[in-house]
Amino acid sequence: MNIAETVATLKPYAIGGALGAAALAIVSFNANWIVTTGTMNDKVQAAQISAYAEVCQNNALLAWTEQGKELSALGGFRNDERKTFAQQFTPLAQDAALRNTVVNACDRLLRAT
Repeated sequence: MNIAETVATLKPYAIGGALGAAALAIVSFNANWIVTTGTMNDKVQAAQISAYAEVCQNNALLAWTEQGKELSALGGFRNDERKTFAQQFTPLAQDAALRNTVVNACDRLLRAT
């Protein structure tokens, strides 16, 4: 058996291996089994925003009810009043853009209550 015959014999296996590796990479990324650092950072930031917004919502609702007000009265706030209310209870964040995003998320949560 010479080199040409060996290459001809191994060619289907090499092509199958390459196609299998490409398919594995595609499936792995789509199923989130493999995550890029950009995707990981986005998910970490989304989790951080969600956590801060929930803390803001809980603190705002607690302060609202401690004042003896009904939760239904909070729904009557105008958007700018509710956003100002949310800003008072947003945990301090190092990044101003992150803080604004948290305020917006807290405002949405307060609007939903």
